[in-house]
Amino acid sequence: MIIDLELEEVARRFPLDQRVRYFPIAGEIDFVTTAIRSKTWRLGHGAIVIKIVGRSGGVHVGHLEAIA
Repeated sequence: MIIDLELEEVARRFPLDQRVRYFPIAGEIDFVTTAIRSKTWRLGHGAIVIKIVGRSGGVHVGHLEAIA
């Protein structure tokens, strides 16, 4: 079994039900407050994505910021 340490680290940062700010356009100041609704997974080209409330499909974790 191969262990994906980067994927595990992202999963720790964004557990289920974690409240987050989702930035639809990276680098812009506009965001939506939402929550995590799935485990993280890696796409075929290597990007790590996760499902959030209010969006279909996965979003890139680079567009998320955890809310403490």
